Amino acid sequence: MPFEQLDAKADTKQTQPGLNITDIQDFTPPSKSANPATQESSATPASDQPFDVAQAKQTSTKTVYLDVGHCTSAEKDPFTGKVDQGFVTKDYTECQLNTAVGKMVARNLIDAGFQVIPTWNPFSEQKPPPVPKQEDLARRNAVVNNDISKYCDDSIYLSIHHDMDNSKKGGQCVYIADNKWDQAMPLAKSIQGSAWQVRERANVSQCINSDTTTQNGQLKGLRGVNAVGVLVEAANAMNPQDRALMSSPSHLAREARTISQGVINYFKLQPGKDRPHPACRRSLG
Repeated sequence: MPFEQLDAKADTKQTQPGLNITDIQDFTPPSKSANPATQESSATPASDQPFDVAQAKQTSTKTVYLDVGHCTSAEKDPFTGKVDQGFVTKDYTECQLNTAVGKMVARNLIDAGFQVIPTWNPFSEQKPPPVPKQEDLARRNAVVNNDISKYCDDSIYLSIHHDMDNSKKGGQCVYIADNKWDQAMPLAKSIQGSAWQVRERANVSQCINSDTTTQNGQLKGLRGVNAVGVLVEAANAMNPQDRALMSSPSHLAREARTISQGVINYFKLQPGKDRPHPACRRSLG
């Protein structure tokens, strides 16, 4: 199925009770107090209460910094000479997959009461001005760090990707910064604990990987933000089953739903006991 059809079908959910898609599309950061909130709120609204996006975006003290990978760099692939879109198949690019899943994750989490701040706006038809990859990573990280510096919310960083893993094993893996290993592990376990399928990898429990095992040796998105974070490789295009599933809107929705559930489960953990306090709050004492 051509990806244009896939994206259109994955994007058919335009409105639902209490959800204003126009508000989500704008992604204008809400005005909020610069004083960090100290009380913990439930991640999931009562099922019989309509969800008001505007109110949740103004009052939520739980923030997800959402990063959709391989869409905003002007760097050209050395092999193809084309602008980086991640991997490319005859039916879709990685950027298209990441965007489709990222948009659904954003909707799911906003609907669950979280504030979602994207490192760039995947709902907008206009992407950020093209810049080299390192500049692109720096400006995306700056969105996260500037907001944390100002508001110090209870927050995480979530980067959405798909990959081409030569192991040809199917399923989902995550990567965390090696220098934040202990702090990021509860989030990684929550994400993988709800994964649609965990990829098998020898000697790697739950396919939770250090960024030192990547081709670059470290992931600057994970290391450059002042937040606990994970990079999710939601499926493997080198696996025949995964590759076929990536053309299915229902499968992409499943990926988004299970990733979102992992985030919700993480925020249900007790800060300071089962998961770390945000770094900015630890520094405040």
